[in-house]
Amino acid sequence: MVTGSIWERVVFGRWLFAPAFFWEDVVSMGVIALHTAYLAALALGADPHVQVTIALAAYATYAINATQFLLKLRAARLESSLLPPAGEGGRAEGEGRMRGRGASVSDVPSPVPSPAMRERGMGPSRLTVEAAP
Repeated sequence: MVTGSIWERVVFGRWLFAPAFFWEDVVSMGVIALHTAYLAALALGADPHVQVTIALAAYATYAINATQFLLKLRAARLESSLLPPAGEGGRAEGEGRMRGRGASVSDVPSPVPSPAMRERGMGPSRLTVEAAP
């Protein structure tokens, strides 16, 4: 959750609940709440049946959250397979290197969202990529 919120801050300018990841964040909060409820039930000595029920609900919610992530990852990979390879995009050799890092543009997310990304509320990245000196 911490690394995801940092990533959302860098890419979308919001710590949590960016439009592109709103439901993933909502379900993640549910996962955290259920795990916290389980720990509280354990600490307070609740009936073992209640503890197991809360734990199972927490793991089921986590499975839903993981499925959301995998579906979004699959959609992004399918979308990126429709883009031309890096050499065919009109980029000159050596163009698009991050200053001082030596990483190519293909190593970082594209700062220009595709039409499908715009439809889903995914905006441009706040990261800038500059040509190497």
